[in-house]
Amino acid sequence: MIRIDLNPKKKNKSRKPVLQGFSLSIDSLRNLDLSGLTDKVIYLIPVALISTTVAWYFYVNKEYSKLQEEKKNLQAEINRYKAFEVKAKQIKDKLSKLLEEEKKIELKVKIFETLANQRKSITPVINSVVTKIPDGVWLENLNVSEDGKVILTAYSLSPENITVMYKSLSYSFNNVAFSKVKDKQEVQGIVKVISPLNIIYYKFSLELSKFKAM
Repeated sequence: MIRIDLNPKKKNKSRKPVLQGFSLSIDSLRNLDLSGLTDKVIYLIPVALISTTVAWYFYVNKEYSKLQEEKKNLQAEINRYKAFEVKAKQIKDKLSKLLEEEKKIELKVKIFETLANQRKSITPVINSVVTKIPDGVWLENLNVSEDGKVILTAYSLSPENITVMYKSLSYSFNNVAFSKVKDKQEVQGIVKVISPLNIIYYKFSLELSKFKAM
């Protein structure tokens, strides 16, 4: 009689795999010799520490070199800035001197312009006085102020010449008056003087104002 197995896979699943030549137990782990591995670990730890220290040293040294280079560059920039600052101060000082000189020149120009304007204004006044001096009269002093006021001191050989000059000046000035002469012998702004040669002449002073523009 022949038997045929109609479900062969089921039988195969029920079979347990068998590993030959491999057996591991707690007792075997206890009996494992780790002395050689411990020696290797003890040897590798210092090596790792030394390697880490050397790497850290090179890293720190590299960063320090960078900082030194940056410091050097910054110092160069500071020195350059200081040089620019010195030059700027020199330029500022020169500019200040130039501005002072400019102010002095402007002041001189204003003074010259003022004098020129005054000269233009007093020139007709002076010409008017000088042209009115008759023969026998000579000036000792002539003072013209900015407002056109004139004070003159003169000498004359005769009182008549003084009268002629007085009338002539009255045509050019609204106000003509004798002013005081510093002399005890003054008579209405006229002083009689006798020279060592026994020559008689007269000293007088006139004050003129309100010039009549021609």
